[in-house]
Amino acid sequence: MINIFQKNCKYYQIYYYAKKSLLLFYIITLYYLALGLSYTNIAIISVIGTISTLLSEVPTGTISDAWSRKRSLQVSEVLKIVSIFMMILSNHLLILCIASFIWGIADSCQSGSDQALLYESFDDETLYSNFLSKLYSRGYLSSAIATLTATALFSINIYLPLVISIILDFVALISISMFKENHHKTDKIPSSLIQTNKKALIYIMKNPRLANLMVMMSICMSAIMFINSYTQPLLISKGIEMVLLGPLMFVFNLLMSWGAKLQKRLSSEWAHYIIALFIGLCTIIMGITSPIFCLVTIAWYRILNGMIFPQIVSASNKLLKDNIRATVMSFQSMMTSLLSIAIEPVVGFGLDRWGISKFYKYWGIIYTGLIIIIIIGTISKPKVFKA
Repeated sequence: MINIFQKNCKYYQIYYYAKKSLLLFYIITLYYLALGLSYTNIAIISVIGTISTLLSEVPTGTISDAWSRKRSLQVSEVLKIVSIFMMILSNHLLILCIASFIWGIADSCQSGSDQALLYESFDDETLYSNFLSKLYSRGYLSSAIATLTATALFSINIYLPLVISIILDFVALISISMFKENHHKTDKIPSSLIQTNKKALIYIMKNPRLANLMVMMSICMSAIMFINSYTQPLLISKGIEMVLLGPLMFVFNLLMSWGAKLQKRLSSEWAHYIIALFIGLCTIIMGITSPIFCLVTIAWYRILNGMIFPQIVSASNKLLKDNIRATVMSFQSMMTSLLSIAIEPVVGFGLDRWGISKFYKYWGIIYTGLIIIIIIGTISKPKVFKA
């Protein structure tokens, strides 16, 4: 039994690091521009992918609970390979939109299933938390290396990062196929879909602390996606030379890796709320300080960025039941997708209206206020729901 557990850990690590190393993530905008697409075309492709994920998020999570975590992840990897092949073979906008739609479904098949599969393999919370910390830390290190590698290969040939991404997806597919699943599934998928969704919704509504945690994670993910996406333009607006951006981003990703490793030392059940608050404060400071202080603040923010997600994932899993785990996580991912679709126009308008530095400040103030409201709401709620 111990041997199977150790093998599962090894296979999952290979799967996770292969995912985090997909070179496609780090040059996707450059690739679309190299194909001759406009920024409007790129926005259309991105929105279609987000909508696809939103529409398929809950059904795929429910199927994962009723069918198999591992099979859901296998389907996800196959769809990603198909999507990348389509991106390589055609530069037509319609084909690229279809590829993005397929990728969105692949994302929803993965969302929740990967975390549920891993969590259900552990019997000890401390062991799980330590493993998650190490996993995220090395994952951010993989991302840092992939950031430099993707740009270098793209300069040689624009298709090289995509080809290597296909190879990495095959590695992920083989690794997850070797995983021995510890999940009590049923073959009666159609009859269990509605029942599983209903159970998950009732559980969320009767567990206010879980609901607050899901809302906070959606807000955190949306805020962090904005900060990470516009870090380079912010630095340029502060006078940082473009030639320095690559090395700086590499260092920032290393700091995220260190943050993920550091978070395992935090034992307080309120740690993720405190980290979320400090992320808001860092965002405000980024918008109002000089270039040097901005770099220092981004460095601190990246450490917090590495700490926040292992903390939230671990806290969420402690509040979830095995038979609805992936479904609840899919609801959370759907909330994040909805929030992202809602705020993208606001971000665009705000950046044009106030400029990037001022918008960072306003964004940080709004985000911090929302986190404070969530903390106040959590304090007044019971810790868990007794089913």
